[in-house]
Amino acid sequence: MAPEDPAEYDAWLRASVERALADPRPRIPHEQVMAQMQAIIDRHKKR
Repeated sequence: MAPEDPAEYDAWLRASVERALADPRPRIPHEQVMAQMQAIIDRHKKR
């Protein structure tokens, strides 16, 4: 959970972004993520 103090939040966010940028796993193209999320939304709408 993100801290509420603005300075702590800024430090937390910067660290989170740095970790994401340093992640060695392959990136997932935006179009692929959007297609996967749309499939999830569509499945839930059918319920």
